[in-house]
Amino acid sequence: MHSRFIVALALVAIPACAFAQKGRIATDKSPSDPPLAPTVRYPTVRDVEDHNPASLLVDKRKKLALADSSVAQLKALEKTIKARNAPTLAMYDSVRKRIVASIALDATNSTPALQQQDQQNKLGLRNLYAALREQRAKDAEEALGLVPDGSKKAATDLLNDQEKDFDRMMPPDERGRGSPPGRG
Repeated sequence: MHSRFIVALALVAIPACAFAQKGRIATDKSPSDPPLAPTVRYPTVRDVEDHNPASLLVDKRKKLALADSSVAQLKALEKTIKARNAPTLAMYDSVRKRIVASIALDATNSTPALQQQDQQNKLGLRNLYAALREQRAKDAEEALGLVPDGSKKAATDLLNDQEKDFDRMMPPDERGRGSPPGRG
């Protein structure tokens, strides 16, 4: 009879302990802990620079069977593109840093003026990204012009894939629109 009592106690106690443990873990977080802020990642300047069309074609020179003269021209274009985008990228980086700093602040304590400023920063960032995207399309055409006719199709495919990746880097805006900036 004593062993039956132990078995019955075990059948009741084990689930009760498991339930109690589960309940305690769920309530470990104190009510004063701030809710986790959504993590939105805006592309960095380095992310944008990594999508230089001339750089891509230089990196894929063997696959595209590019001559040394074409590679040299693409490397010169790569430097030109970087210099041409520098002022826009500097503004982009400044606005991006302001947005990242505002995300770190507690949204419940922000004033309407800060919320409006945050929205303006996000709109400004999207506009700068759209300008970079538009310039990137022109740079891709210019880079493609340096590729021999026999390699143009492969180069076009690589540049189109890079463009899609560039568009996916920017998160959708708060209204849920997922279209790339400057397109919709």
